[in-house]
Amino acid sequence: IDAGGNLVGYLPGIDNELAPLASGSHSDTVPSGGRFDGALGVIAALEAINALKDAGHRLRHPFEVIDFLAEEPNKYGLSCVGSRAMAGELSQENLSFIAADGSTLAEGIHRMGGEPAKLSGPLRSHGDMAGF
Repeated sequence: IDAGGNLVGYLPGIDNELAPLASGSHSDTVPSGGRFDGALGVIAALEAINALKDAGHRLRHPFEVIDFLAEEPNKYGLSCVGSRAMAGELSQENLSFIAADGSTLAEGIHRMGGEPAKLSGPLRSHGDMAGF
């Protein structure tokens, strides 16, 4: 789990010094989000890893599966929380948003295993990924 609360899986490549390839989506949903909403992107990325392993293939680059935290609207009134954190677009003001239960978004991220104190900039810089 990264500082933004995103769940990140890692498959080593042949050359782990190369920037990773990544795929994924989000697993949270809303009542009318559709049959697979964002979960299909996470499942498809996991299945791609299984298919590579079953076929005995190994990628040159490492491969990451990312399940972004709270991409749908939530009790804090902010969507795209995990991807905003990764891009450095989650402000201190956002982290102070308060839910009806009195908890802040920062506390919610912490409960998920994230580290809100480390969210002052992007979790990934331009070029940190070879592709998504």
